[in-house]
Amino acid sequence: MEAMYSPSERKELLSIARKSIESKLNNHSFEYVPENPKFLEKRAAFVTLYKGKEERKLRGCIGHIEPVAPLWESVRDNAIAAAFYDPRFPPLQKEELKDTVIEISVLSPKKPLHYNSPEEVLEKLRPGIDGVVLDWGFTRSVFLPQVWEEIPDPQSFLAQLSLKAGLHPLAWTQANIYTFQVEEFREDGENNS
Repeated sequence: MEAMYSPSERKELLSIARKSIESKLNNHSFEYVPENPKFLEKRAAFVTLYKGKEERKLRGCIGHIEPVAPLWESVRDNAIAAAFYDPRFPPLQKEELKDTVIEISVLSPKKPLHYNSPEEVLEKLRPGIDGVVLDWGFTRSVFLPQVWEEIPDPQSFLAQLSLKAGLHPLAWTQANIYTFQVEEFREDGENNS
């Protein structure tokens, strides 16, 4: 995905995420008035927290697949949710914050992946580029493109995405599948957009 945010805009969004978490840890409300019109655009975004700068161990990840709020609010709300309300982890503690790396993924609009066979799905997916939404009636799960680093095989990727939704590992062969890309940036200066 082509970069939409400058280095200074990325830094400001990361600052919003960190200050939101710090404010919650200190029982304060985070005050922010966006001046940048890009931050007022409704955008889907995820905030991912990693423990440790070298090992990058997942510590929380929450986001929206749909653009439901202005970008700065999405970053603020998802940073707090990733730190304190991701059901896979206990709430972040003050002493953990200094060793926590924040990553933001701003999503492109999702597009349906049209296919006639499971083999066609596997051919059309672009590992490392496409994020995937699996939609099965009232059940939905999502993997950001970064998950390809851990599960590089498309069939295993889709099986794990099905399991994440609480479905059979082969549910993806009959589900509605959508793809999207992300502009990703994190505090340690790396970006893979």
